[in-house]
Amino acid sequence: MKIKSIMLFLLLCTINMFAIGQINIEGNKTAFLFTEHINNRVGICDENGKIVWEINCAHPQDAWVLPNGKQVLTSSKDDAMIIRIKDKKVLWHYKIESPYENPYVQPLRNGHVVIGIEGRNAFLEFNKRGKLIHETKVAINARQVHGTFRFVRRTKEDTYVIPVTAENQFREVNLSGEVIRVFNYKGKDAISALRLANGNTILGVGSTGEIVEVDKNDQVVWRISNKDLPDLSINFIAGMHLAGDILYVTNYGLQGNSSRELPHYFAINRKTKQVVWRAWSNCIGNAAQIQGLDHKFRPLKGEL
Repeated sequence: MKIKSIMLFLLLCTINMFAIGQINIEGNKTAFLFTEHINNRVGICDENGKIVWEINCAHPQDAWVLPNGKQVLTSSKDDAMIIRIKDKKVLWHYKIESPYENPYVQPLRNGHVVIGIEGRNAFLEFNKRGKLIHETKVAINARQVHGTFRFVRRTKEDTYVIPVTAENQFREVNLSGEVIRVFNYKGKDAISALRLANGNTILGVGSTGEIVEVDKNDQVVWRISNKDLPDLSINFIAGMHLAGDILYVTNYGLQGNSSRELPHYFAINRKTKQVVWRAWSNCIGNAAQIQGLDHKFRPLKGEL
């Protein structure tokens, strides 16, 4: 009886481990990096939906597989880290002083890294040796720390496009922190932004559930919302990643209610507005960010 009980216990554990490590995938064969809050983890999922790598960290928001394909850059609530994938060794670490938080990290083309600190409202640039070489301070009126801003992006022009979540405004500043643009688009919850090669900007608007591309004159040239998606529902737009014409989107706020029609992650062809890929599972919840990867877990050609 004891042997049978032990075997049953091991079987149940095995089934449970499989459930925790498997994500439902439909569409294009794409691996991806993800962050999620329910399990406080950053993970890599292969193109078949198997989670092949993960680390635990507190409330991770932004994350990237670096261009070399060997390391992960991630934020957590009070840290920024570069972690080697093969052995999970922390190669670089920056501690955020309490009560401040860190929702934004980004690798730059020159090999530098930028992080954003809520509360201090500052963006810190580090060189390849991990030395702080520049700090940009921005004026934000909000008094809270958590939720001041989200998925900021440094542009090729060395500006920052900032979704100022606490003020529900998208704005752009230079490296001196001077505001050079306030976007006219109005929606609820400024969460994410991407600068395109043609100078246009894609805005992800949280609970409005809308993704909008605007030109330099704030004219809307492309948009997508639930009205355009007959078999998929947007709950809350969070992090986004662009790979060519494919826009990968995070659908935040889902836990056990995720499904094919209400996925944690999905990808849209910007030319056709068709959903070409989606991912959902009860083993993840409150997904925050996504980055598309190839079958060797290297970054797809994207906005970097």
